Amino acid sequence: MKYSLLIGVVAMVTGLIVGHLPAQAADAPEPLAKGLAGVGLTGDDVNRAIEKGRKYLWEKPLGGGKEDLGDADDWFASLALVHAGAHKAFPAFDKALRKRLREISIADHVAWLGSYEVGVLSLLVESYGDIEFHWLLHSAVRFHVESQGPKGTFDYKAAQVDPIAKLLFEIEKARKSEEEANAIIVVGGQPLDLVGSGQAIKRLTARTAGADGDNSATQFALLGLWSGARSGLRIDADVWQRALDTILKRQNKDGGWDYKGEGAESYGSMTCAGICAIALCKHHLGQDVKGDPAIARGLAWLDKNWATDANPGNSTEYHHYYLYSIERVGRILDTEFIGRHEWYPLIARQLVKSQKPDGSWEEGGADPRRACSFALLALTRATPSLVIPTPRGGEGTLLAKTILGPPKRVFFVLDASGSMLANGNFDQARGAVQSLLGVLPEKTPAALRVFGHTHSPFDESAIDTAIEVPMRPVEKDAFLSKLSALCARGSSTLAANIAKAAADLKAANVSETSPAVLIIVSDGVESAEAAGKAATGAQALSDFKGLTACVLSLDTSRPDDAKMMERIAESAGGKCWGIGKLDDLRKHLALTLKRGPDGYVVVDAKNQKTEGSFNQPLKLKEGKYTFMAEFAGRQFRRDLWVNTEVTTTVTFAPEK
Repeated sequence: MKYSLLIGVVAMVTGLIVGHLPAQAADAPEPLAKGLAGVGLTGDDVNRAIEKGRKYLWEKPLGGGKEDLGDADDWFASLALVHAGAHKAFPAFDKALRKRLREISIADHVAWLGSYEVGVLSLLVESYGDIEFHWLLHSAVRFHVESQGPKGTFDYKAAQVDPIAKLLFEIEKARKSEEEANAIIVVGGQPLDLVGSGQAIKRLTARTAGADGDNSATQFALLGLWSGARSGLRIDADVWQRALDTILKRQNKDGGWDYKGEGAESYGSMTCAGICAIALCKHHLGQDVKGDPAIARGLAWLDKNWATDANPGNSTEYHHYYLYSIERVGRILDTEFIGRHEWYPLIARQLVKSQKPDGSWEEGGADPRRACSFALLALTRATPSLVIPTPRGGEGTLLAKTILGPPKRVFFVLDASGSMLANGNFDQARGAVQSLLGVLPEKTPAALRVFGHTHSPFDESAIDTAIEVPMRPVEKDAFLSKLSALCARGSSTLAANIAKAAADLKAANVSETSPAVLIIVSDGVESAEAAGKAATGAQALSDFKGLTACVLSLDTSRPDDAKMMERIAESAGGKCWGIGKLDDLRKHLALTLKRGPDGYVVVDAKNQKTEGSFNQPLKLKEGKYTFMAEFAGRQFRRDLWVNTEVTTTVTFAPEK
C-alpha cells in the first residue's frame, strides 16, 4: 500500500485547513504547510518505514503465520496491519484475521473484555470493511452502551457481567449463519439504508450498576461507538451527552487533561483523549465542534507543550501512544496544524528517525506490539475525519475474484482382464479413458491402475494389477502412449482391484481438503461370489469424504453384470454410467474437476439481473445487490452494497 500520493495531496491542501486552530494573535502569520519536504522527508521514506514496520510486526511479535490473534494487543496490532495493507500483502495474516473475527464472541468473554478491548475490536472490524462481520459491531455497541458508568465514562471492565452477556448472546444468536455466506467474502460497500435511520440503541440494563473509569478507557469506548455509528448504527443521544458532560468537567484549568480528571498534572496523550472525546460527542449530538472553546483550550495546551520526542507532561511513558493520539486529534478535527505545528510531518520525522533497522519501534520494556502498532497507525493516518463528503447517486465498481479450489486428483482403474476381449469391450474401455482424459484441465494430477493385463489367462493364482501411470500432473501424450500399449489377457478379480484402489486413496490421503475422483472402467464379469465381494469392498470407498466415485460399465450379454456395476457404484457412494452414456460421464467429470464458476449474477432491489465475469470490473448504480454464483451443483448468494465512486470487492472461495 502506497501513501505518497495521499501525503502529497494532503500537503497541497493543508494551507486551506486551518479552521480548527486555537485563536491566533491578530498579527500572527497564517500557518504555511510545508509537508514532508519541510522536515527533510519524502513520501518514499514514509512508505519504506510503513512496509518495514508491518513486516516486522507480522513476522516477529505476531510470529508470522500466527493463527490465534487472541488478545487485545493482537487486535491492536491487527488494526495497524490492516491500515498498513498487510491483509493484502500477507495472505497468512488475512487468513488468521478472518478466522479470529469469525470465532470471537464478546458474549463469551464479558468478564475479561473491557472498553479498551471492545473499542479496539470495533475499530478493527470497521477498518477491515467486510460486512460479514458487521454483526460484531452490533455486539460491541451494545456492550459499550450497557457498560457506561452513571457519570458517562467507561471503565476497563464491565460492572454487570451476566445481564450484558445475556443481551449479547441474543445478538449472536440472531447472527446469520448460512454456510454459503462464508464462501463469499465482501470488502467495502457501506449499507446506506442503515445510515441515520432505524431505532436508536438505548440502554436496557440499570445504569446505576455501571462503573465509571478513566479518560483513556473512555476514549476507546467512544471510538468504538463511533465505528458503530460510521457503519450505520444509531446510538442513543444520552450516551454521548453523559460522556460529554463528564469529560468537560474533567478538563484542567490549564486546558489539558490528566488520566482520571482528579486535578493531577495535564499530559499529552490524555489531553488528546479529552479533545477527541469532546469532538466525537458533540458531533453525534449535532453540536458545533469547530468553535468549541474546550477543544480550543486543549489545542492551545498541546501547542504550548508541543513535543514529538516524548509524551509532554509524562515524558517517561506512552510516547508512541501519544504520537498516535496526536494523529487522532489532527484527523478527527480535520486539521493539518495543531497551533503552529504541522503535526504529520513532525511525527513522521520522529518515527522514521527512531525506527530500528529490523523495522521495529521500542519503548522501554513494553510489549513490542504496542509501540509498533501505535507508530504504524500514526504513519498511515489511520483515523477517519468527522466529516468526509460522501458522493451519492452515482456509479460504483464491483470487482469479483475467485479463489480456486485445490485441483482434484483423478485415479483411473481400467479392467484389462480376458473377459474384456469379448464384444470389443477393451477397445471401447481404452477409448473411453482417452475420451475422459481429454476433459482433464491442464496439470490435473492423474494416475492409472490396470489389472488383468500381464499374466496368462490360465494363471488364476496371481493378483494381476499394477500402477502403469503414477500420480503426477497429467502428461497426456505419455498417458495415451501407455494406454495404446496395453492388451487385455489375464484374470484378476474386480474385488481385489477395488481393494487396491482403496489402498491407493489412503496412501494419497484423500479427504475433504485433498479431494479426488475415482473412475472404474470394467465389464463387471465376475462369479456371483466375486461380485458380492466387489460390492462389499466398494463400501470402503465411501469412507473417503473427499472422493467422487464414477463407474463406467461396458455392455455385456449378462444383465446381472450391469446390475453388479450399479451396485458397486452405489456402495462406493457414487454413480454408474453405461458406455452409451459416456458423454454424460464426460460432462459430469468436467463439472467435478471445475475449480470455480464461469461467472456470476447480481440482482438489484428491482430484481433486475446483471451478469458479471470474475476479475473484470463491473460498473453498477449505487445501491444494494444480491451476488449469486453457482458452483459444483450449489447456489451461493450474499447481499452487498455498491457505493458511488467506491470499489466493492467480492472474493468467492467455495473450497476454503
